[in-house]
Amino acid sequence: GLQSYTLKPNDNFILKLHSQSDGGKQAEMILKAPLDREKQESMSLLLTAVDGGDPQRSGTMQIHITVLDVNDNAPVFTQHVYKASVKENSVKGTLITTVSASDADTGSNGEVSYVIGNSVTSDLFRITEKGDIILN
Repeated sequence: GLQSYTLKPNDNFILKLHSQSDGGKQAEMILKAPLDREKQESMSLLLTAVDGGDPQRSGTMQIHITVLDVNDNAPVFTQHVYKASVKENSVKGTLITTVSASDADTGSNGEVSYVIGNSVTSDLFRITEKGDIILN
């Protein structure tokens, strides 16, 4: 009968064995270390089952895991401070500066949008989805 299971590599998971009423064994993979899609988006593991016969026999199977993204990263601007100047008689629509931020997450979790939060400032300026700050 089945004697043991092994899992390689075993950096992120441990195997917990359960004995069945019929004498068989069932393996359960338990996460032991957090997964981070930005560091490793997929992994391949090899599960080996070993019997107790003589000669001892084994069987293997590949387990492919895809790590799904969660929104665990905040957007980061390319600069800490953006400095710009504008002439007092500039016309509406004048480009003041462009800001840029990126997010390490994937899909919609990594999409960045911009908002000017101060109501006085937002009366004077608007920001486009590309990060262009424009005089209103």
